[in-house]
Amino acid sequence: MQQFIVVADLIDAEAFAHIGVKIDHISHGLAPTISGFPGRLASSDGASLQIHINISTIIRYSGPCNRRRALEPTGSAKPLVTFLPAGDTGLVVEFGDAIDPTINEQVMDLDAAIRAEPPEGVVETVPTFRSVLIHFDPLRTSAESLSESVRALIGSRSARTMKSRHWKVPVCYEAEHAPDLHDVAERSGLTPDDVVAMHSGRAYRVYMIGFVPGYPYMGDLDERLVLPRREDPRTRVPVGAVAIATSLTAIYPVESPGGWHLIGATPIRLFDPGDTPPALFSPGDKVSFQPVDSRRFERIRDEAAKGIYTPEYQEIAS
Repeated sequence: MQQFIVVADLIDAEAFAHIGVKIDHISHGLAPTISGFPGRLASSDGASLQIHINISTIIRYSGPCNRRRALEPTGSAKPLVTFLPAGDTGLVVEFGDAIDPTINEQVMDLDAAIRAEPPEGVVETVPTFRSVLIHFDPLRTSAESLSESVRALIGSRSARTMKSRHWKVPVCYEAEHAPDLHDVAERSGLTPDDVVAMHSGRAYRVYMIGFVPGYPYMGDLDERLVLPRREDPRTRVPVGAVAIATSLTAIYPVESPGGWHLIGATPIRLFDPGDTPPALFSPGDKVSFQPVDSRRFERIRDEAAKGIYTPEYQEIAS
């Protein structure tokens, strides 16, 4: 019987479920000392192939094939990063596996460096919590060539010329705008007033924009407010809803489905296709929430609809 070794980085064992591989054992180790589990996958000719899965955070991708290896830092300023393919026209540069401000700063630095001096063939960059997705033209470059160009930009902060902003966002935490506030308080062993004070008592980092246009993923919540997502997601969450889930908080810029806990609402507009840029917040910004009553909420909403309300902000160093 033919033997295969599959080396992969997995967050969830179900990642292989779609191809019928059942993971019975997970282990960590280097490629030369691969250990794993026996599993079986039927091939097209009916033969049974032996599959060994090894979970490794050290073997990394470095080219257009499926081999992976780590990029070794050349000095203390160079973080350990991972290059991963994203189809035939994408390259993902990962800086870690956690939601962490330091990792996110490294993401922002690389994104700015690529935008300032785009390597040959780069079409667009998309920064996330812990990685940068680089879309490229395969007729002008390759994943392997692009990874070498990008590697030289890692660790540079010189391109971060644009200042971030610290936004002051009005939020109404009253019952009509906060359907989950009491439930969050009860599950956290707090009072609703405690939840409001904790949520509005700190500044949050905008880690990334995603899910729907202008949707800011912000952190980090007070540990006492950390809860999993709702077991029964809503099919419609109203515009401006302020929500929490896991260690993050967010604002829904458009009506959409959602599974986060709704604890308030803001009357400001976070996304307008006619604005430049269309999203109000940018990755790296800070956001503080300022409690307002329902009368003030309605007044600001009317002003925002007329285009005469500008959210308060201060420029801050990146």
